[in-house]
Amino acid sequence: MVAGTDRRVKTAVPIYGSGYNYDRRKAQWGFGDLSDDLARFKQTLAPEAYAPYVTCPVLHLDATNDFHAWMDYSYEILGAARGPVRQAFHPAL
Repeated sequence: MVAGTDRRVKTAVPIYGSGYNYDRRKAQWGFGDLSDDLARFKQTLAPEAYAPYVTCPVLHLDATNDFHAWMDYSYEILGAARGPVRQAFHPAL
């Protein structure tokens, strides 16, 4: 969020998560559909809402066994960022 709103940020290194905590695509896995409030949250406060505004370099660090965030979604959110991006995944011990 900060990297997408403050141009003073020269680089960003998020260490977990990849946004899309509330996503209609997760309904197939048993997650409920989005309420109006959650849809508004996705448009205004969720990490994926800020990704298109990130222009600084981003290094995303995450664990392959981090079940809070889905690795597949990290490719999507970083694809929306406008700056150069790199990723590193490693199993957490």
